[in-house]
Amino acid sequence: MNNKIIFILLGVLLSITFTGIANEGVNPFNPIFESTPGSGASEYIESDSEKVHPLQKQSVKNYTLMALITSEKGDIAMVRAKSGEEYFVRVNDALGNAGGKITSINKRGIEITEKDKVVSLLVRNRSISNDKN
Repeated sequence: MNNKIIFILLGVLLSITFTGIANEGVNPFNPIFESTPGSGASEYIESDSEKVHPLQKQSVKNYTLMALITSEKGDIAMVRAKSGEEYFVRVNDALGNAGGKITSINKRGIEITEKDKVVSLLVRNRSISNDKN
């Protein structure tokens, strides 16, 4: 009889102990990041250089044409910026900092028409490293 009482008291004691420890732990339903005033995306103010899309920050020749995808529904090209980021572009998309628009996507590359000239980017047939210069 004494053994049963000891085991019951020991069980109650362990139960209280583990419940207390569990309450001190991290609540899995709490947000991971603490929100502070001014940390929301709507309150973020961009500088003038950050308002420009990455495909319009540099001259056309600073971008690398990585791939072309052609289909009956339309042609798409993959362009890599100097930062290493890759973007899919289509005809009439803007490219370059001189107001250029993609006017043609063909099997050799893409043509970009700027104010007074046409610039071509040819597909790279060799490997390229992911330099972030």
